[in-house]
Amino acid sequence: MSRKPSISLLPIFALIVFTAIFLALTVRVSFFASEGPDEVAHFYFDRFIAKYGRLPLTNEERSEAGYKADLPPLFYLLAGLTAQQLDLESGPRIRTTRNNPRLQLVAGLDNVKAWRMIKTEDPLQGEILLWYWGRWLTILTGLACLVATFVLLRRLFPDQLWLAVAGVALLGFLPGYIYISGITSYEPLAGFLMTLFLLLLLHTIRHPARSWSYLGLGLLLGLAALTRHTPWPVLPLVPLLIIWLAVRQGWSWSAMLGRIALFAVGVLVTFGSWVLYITLYFNRIDELGWFQGILSPLFIGDGSGTTSQQIASVITGGELGINDFAPQSDSFWQWLWISFSQVWGADWLGGVMLVVWVVAMMGLIRRWPRENDSTRWWIVLLLIYIPLLMALPFLRFVFSGNASSMMGQHILFTAGAAMVVLLIYGLTAWSPRSTY
Repeated sequence: MSRKPSISLLPIFALIVFTAIFLALTVRVSFFASEGPDEVAHFYFDRFIAKYGRLPLTNEERSEAGYKADLPPLFYLLAGLTAQQLDLESGPRIRTTRNNPRLQLVAGLDNVKAWRMIKTEDPLQGEILLWYWGRWLTILTGLACLVATFVLLRRLFPDQLWLAVAGVALLGFLPGYIYISGITSYEPLAGFLMTLFLLLLLHTIRHPARSWSYLGLGLLLGLAALTRHTPWPVLPLVPLLIIWLAVRQGWSWSAMLGRIALFAVGVLVTFGSWVLYITLYFNRIDELGWFQGILSPLFIGDGSGTTSQQIASVITGGELGINDFAPQSDSFWQWLWISFSQVWGADWLGGVMLVVWVVAMMGLIRRWPRENDSTRWWIVLLLIYIPLLMALPFLRFVFSGNASSMMGQHILFTAGAAMVVLLIYGLTAWSPRSTY
């Protein structure tokens, strides 16, 4: 009688230790870090939803909710609705520099940095507890993103548990991943949803005839788009994939269109609900006409997003948004290096990781001839998927001319799992046992 291969306990133990260290580090960050990128604005939007139990319905309410109130709201809904039982009317309160006349009087208006939090040692209740709840929710979504990455790696490398553990540890121990997971941010939630999207995308490539997969892809990608702008350029990828599968599999027109329709339904139910809300409550149709009147609340909002206003200007031929583009001062290669180093490490660590990636890319070329069609197309999809997620950060660079406009967290979470998969594919090609 044949015996089932035993599973080594060592990688499982390593995974448990890694999880404990990750939680310890991120919880420590949550208690001791000052405010992170846009964290005060995140807090204001969380507080508005916790207080009223809904999204803003007027421009005055949007002003109360802060400059993030015109962005996709899924993270804020999760944070605010789950904190509705908190007593936000009694103290202690978060001390911020926003519209603080006492601080402006003492320090001088020009010396006050807007949208900053003054760290205090108040007890965990009221607004203070809401501040930390936003951070703890981010920790949970950061951990969920790593769990989804682990499952994805196990699906791809079922006989190599160590590869899955190593890949998750590499991603989770990146300094940017730990820091952003420990402060209030929508990036880990977007990363979790996009990693689930990749899992279902892999299943779809392996089993293209299962129609429910296309509805699921629409739901997951729609939820990710409802969390962050970054996944928006990925939306056309699935219809193009369906068309390619229809040609490869010999589907009828009705089968192809039906699956595109299922994907569209998933996107409309999720992301479309926010577009409908924006259109109903904040349209400027009477002032600008149908096209620009609907485009304005989506891209202009309260006017705080420079890049989105510049995109609106390009779309409308300069009639909306900001038509003033900075001259190109930094090169594309500078932007690319900053993008890379903010994800994988700066200085000497960035140099080491660059060498690792060069070796991995050469490994992908080496293993390409011996891979089956399914794996080849999966790799091609990943190589398309990652640049799509970098499209909006790249536009920000093009419009600003400043390579430092790139922030690593913009792609670290949404593209993190895909980058780890490519890295493992490439590096294992050099192993004598490269049959993964």
